[in-house]
Amino acid sequence: MSISPPSSSPQPIRSTAGPDPLDLVLIIMGILAGLMLSPNVLGQFLPEIYDRFFLGSVDAQVQSKIFDQVTEQHLKQMQDRLQATGVTEAAIAEAIVELVAQRNAGAKSHGDAIIVAQAQRLAFLRDRLTALVLATLAIMILETVLAPGGVGSVRANRMLRRLATVRYALMAVWVALILAQPDMLGSLPIVFVALLVAVGLVAALVPLTPTRTGAS
Repeated sequence: MSISPPSSSPQPIRSTAGPDPLDLVLIIMGILAGLMLSPNVLGQFLPEIYDRFFLGSVDAQVQSKIFDQVTEQHLKQMQDRLQATGVTEAAIAEAIVELVAQRNAGAKSHGDAIIVAQAQRLAFLRDRLTALVLATLAIMILETVLAPGGVGSVRANRMLRRLATVRYALMAVWVALILAQPDMLGSLPIVFVALLVAVGLVAALVPLTPTRTGAS
């Protein structure tokens, strides 16, 4: 009596239960990098570097400090010259009041320049965050499109795995960016913040790359 070899049944599709260890490492690295670059760490120990990269007002603040030093020195010199000429105290007081008004106007102008510089840097970082979120969405859509036809092909499965790794890497970058500049969330529309949370939860928790398990 001959025994026929067991017929191979189709391999069922099983979705991955969660991220690979490498994906979790990427997210953890993003969190750690964001904490190191945050205002509570980098902003405390290296405030000028934090300002240059995440606030963008270091040049305007330098100009403001130079202006304050120059105007203070000019005010003192003017007072000494007026006293040396023998003018009355009332005339000296009037000249000082005028110089102080000019200094205050200049200080306000430099303060406005600092606010504008910080707003521009915040908009720059917000645009980069938007690009990262859109790129994550594009990777997720690509994984969903390729997954049904790619199951069973070693090359396709490798591509899907690489796409998943890229997805987690993008998430790690925008998590680091948000932690480094938390004020960015306050400047975002509530709809975008909700989208950001939704994309993060889906990208981190919902399996997008199905695999096959062998069955006899």
